[in-house]
Amino acid sequence: MPSINDRARAAGDPNASVNVLVAASIDRAPKVRSAAAENPSTPPEVLAQLVEDGTAARSGDRLGHAA
Repeated sequence: MPSINDRARAAGDPNASVNVLVAASIDRAPKVRSAAAENPSTPPEVLAQLVEDGTAARSGDRLGHAA
């Protein structure tokens, strides 16, 4: 399995596939989920998953919320 840093880097890549972003949204590591929440290419339905677990709110104003 790739390291947390490698998974976070992949989740933060604006060219990441939807499959990578979906996997990142349910990753056990908050760093990986945060990277997906901050990625401008993350689809709305994946962001919704991140909002449910509170990750999106903690990762800044990606969704218009203060950290």
